[in-house]
Amino acid sequence: MQPLKKELNEGFNDVPEGQCRPGFFRGVATVVAKLFNIIAPTHAFFGQKDAVQCVVIKRLIEDLNFPIELHVLDTCREPNGLAMSTRNQYLSPEERDASAVVFAGLQHAANLFDTMKERTVPAHVLRAAIEQVYKQNPHVKSIQYISIASKDTMDELDQVVVGEGGVISVAVKVGNCRLIDNIVL
Repeated sequence: MQPLKKELNEGFNDVPEGQCRPGFFRGVATVVAKLFNIIAPTHAFFGQKDAVQCVVIKRLIEDLNFPIELHVLDTCREPNGLAMSTRNQYLSPEERDASAVVFAGLQHAANLFDTMKERTVPAHVLRAAIEQVYKQNPHVKSIQYISIASKDTMDELDQVVVGEGGVISVAVKVGNCRLIDNIVL
């Protein structure tokens, strides 16, 4: 039997979301593995909102040979585009409205990526496009990270290859609330 891959042992601590929450994804892997062992599902459904978690679960299923088909579902969104989350309850009505900027920044970068004529798009170009959108909104108190990564490994990319794509993930503070979101290119 092969040992667990490095990422599961270390809990994805090197990716930006893992740096913000050390050990969190190792805990996710442990809890989900126990759940899978107890209920022995044939299918598992997870939301795309937490892109790293989806990659962790995919890796877990592969590494531990679970006979499970993983389904990653689209992120559920509020009418203004804000990703649904229990954290949204901590936003004031004004902050909730302003939080539409989180997804708007991601969409701006995705639209830019889609219109590029080059075969590769530098990650810093997409990152700058998102930063520009966020910095124009006074409700965005801080940008914790903007990650442009492989959708299969969550390894950071220097450039995104047209046809291969990637995933852009962000964590920002709107008011006192930390919001995460992502978009797949």
